[in-house]
Parts: sequence; structure tokens; C-alpha cells
Amino acid sequence: MSVVRLVLSLLLFGASNPVYAASINTTPLISTQKNTETSGTGMAVAPPLTAAGVTLYENNTMGFAQLTPKTLFTAGTAYALKNIVHEERPDGSDDQSFPSATSALASAGSSFLWGRYGWEYGLPAFALSQFVSYSCASMLLIVT
Repeated sequence: MSVVRLVLSLLLFGASNPVYAASINTTPLISTQKNTETSGTGMAVAPPLTAAGVTLYENNTMGFAQLTPKTLFTAGTAYALKNIVHEERPDGSDDQSFPSATSALASAGSSFLWGRYGWEYGLPAFALSQFVSYSCASMLLIVT
């Protein structure tokens, strides 16, 4: 089972976009890019909400009790690191590029689903969290 997880993770994680040079990009986003960014940001809450819904549907109060602090600590750590690291965004808009709190939020729910309920729940959530990460990185909002 762990070999299947490893292979699927490598396949999905390996499909990342190229590394961009560390220069300021002043080109405005076209509508397709803006739509990708907006949908990715909106979908960031889907994995944690889905995980909460599954735990409540399964009447799994222990799972819900584990999900809540995991999600809060993950998002809190991302926001704390943003205030410590001060990595400038490639578009030059601010110095809150690393780490991506949007990606962290999506990844918290997907990793919980994979670890608690297996790949059947985790794989779709993981794919969604990868799209969220892609939407942030492709819009040059985070350092890749």
C-alpha cells in the first residue's frame, strides 16, 4: 500500500511548473490567469471542509477532534512563518510569499483525509490541493 502512495505522490507532485527567475514581474494577469488564481484560492477550503464533513458523516468525533487542531496549527504556522521569513513575492507586491498559507490550508485537509481514510478519499483531495498550489505558483504569487 505504501508503494502505491509513493508512486501516486511522485506522479502528482512531480508535475510542477518551472522555477522562475527572482525578478519582479510587472505584467498584469490575463483573465484566464486571474480565474485560475481565484478558483484555486476558493478551492483551498474544500479539503478541510470535506474532511470535516466526512468525519461528521462517519460519526467520528475523535477524527474531528484531531482535524481541528491540525488545520489550525498548519494555517497558524504558515502565517507565523510569513512574518518571520519575509520572502518577497515575484510580482513585488509584498514580502509575504513564503510559505503559501493557501496551499497549507488545502494540504492540511488532504493529508488528514489520506492518513485517516486512505487513498480513496485522500487522492482526490491531494489532487485538489496540488491545483491550489499550482494556482498560487503559476500566478507568481509565491516563490517556487
